[in-house]
Amino acid sequence: MRENDHILDLRAKMPPQLEGNRFIKSITIGLPFVRMKLNITTRREYHVPLAHEAVLRLIEEKWNSYDQIREILGIDQDYFDNILLELGESDYITHLGRKLALSDIGRKVLTELKSIRIEPDFMENVHVNMLTGEIIKEESEYFFKYRERAKCEVYLNNKIDLSGNFLVNHEQEIRELYNVRIGEDRSKSMSDDTVGEDELYRVINIEDYIVVYEELLAHVYYSHETQRLNYYLTNEDDVNNELHYSCLKDQLRDHPKSFDGVYSTLMYKKHKDSNLFNWYSGEKYSLPALQHNREGLALLLSNTDIQLEQISSRYYTDRLLMYREYQEILKALTTKTPYELVIITDQFYDLQNSEYNLLTLIETLSQKSKIYFGYSSSSRTVISKIKKKNVKEVHFKEFSDIRGTRIIINNEYMIAIHLDPFRVGSEYIIEEIGILTYDQEQISIVKDLFQELFPAPVTEKT
Repeated sequence: MRENDHILDLRAKMPPQLEGNRFIKSITIGLPFVRMKLNITTRREYHVPLAHEAVLRLIEEKWNSYDQIREILGIDQDYFDNILLELGESDYITHLGRKLALSDIGRKVLTELKSIRIEPDFMENVHVNMLTGEIIKEESEYFFKYRERAKCEVYLNNKIDLSGNFLVNHEQEIRELYNVRIGEDRSKSMSDDTVGEDELYRVINIEDYIVVYEELLAHVYYSHETQRLNYYLTNEDDVNNELHYSCLKDQLRDHPKSFDGVYSTLMYKKHKDSNLFNWYSGEKYSLPALQHNREGLALLLSNTDIQLEQISSRYYTDRLLMYREYQEILKALTTKTPYELVIITDQFYDLQNSEYNLLTLIETLSQKSKIYFGYSSSSRTVISKIKKKNVKEVHFKEFSDIRGTRIIINNEYMIAIHLDPFRVGSEYIIEEIGILTYDQEQISIVKDLFQELFPAPVTEKT
């Protein structure tokens, strides 16, 4: 990673400014799809292999004895038995003891050297858009795109009913998908010379299915005029964007409880009488000035003419962070290797976008950095997982009063994340106020509050 790459990447974290609205946070909306396994029949054209043709021709020429044919062909008995078995299963020959004879089907096959069979089969991983009913034909990344256990704040409800005439009405689309798959399979591997045309004959029914989701990023805003939340979808496709907005609006009206994941009402009620939403004693920040500095950085980043010097000077200064920017700052530490990292939090799973990434990051940083963790009893589970990793010089200390998150890097700068609840109707949103500060007084306040986390200095004997 180049030095300024993670700074320029901030442009992707800058939500659009909506007049009269305050940006609150970004969420993920789950767009519903179904992954189906279909019972189908196929119409396949089979060419007769050379060895099979030789056996049929000898039988046609009245060489009816098992032993005679094998002797003429000079082939292994097991191989010859397999040929006869396949010819018998296809109804090309009949057996009477060790005497062989052609069937009517066998005589016809010898004339054309091919046969047409209608066979049962399965067609797996057929994806259906449950908002539009579309059969997805572009499959190159579907296993990465559609997730069975997506972690979304809102899941849109299905609009499509798979029962009734769904399969009948979409059989042509399924047939087109089948043809695409057959073409791709033959281009990727050596084709079987015995199989000619291969096409979908009939779609019988749905054998099985699971609901999966495509994740769509959305930004959440608070309207000062209506005192309600507004949503901005990041889909670049205008047609789909209109559909998703319509579904979101209908669901918000008809099923408001499905938006519970956007709010933090339970967390607020659980901690409203604690110190979680308070600043630590002595902490003082001028939020308007910090917001002004962030807006200056955002303006420079949005310009088409990128001035790295100016951007760097606005980046490395006291300011408000972009939403969840601290995740990128922590990831960038793997290339900068701090000698000391202090993390005081109970919001461990917000530090990265997955548990795997969090544990991997900590394990990587611990190889060359001293890491100090301050946490409360509610984080014992994640702390035990960290201890099981191959971490080196890592220190842990449990405290009774943890508020938000404080991350100190090399004792030079600090990330402070304050949790600020506010009411929206009957629900509560907890807004993150992220601050980047180089103020040594503020850093000292936090280190003094948690001085038990650090080993006492060794005093020399006199």
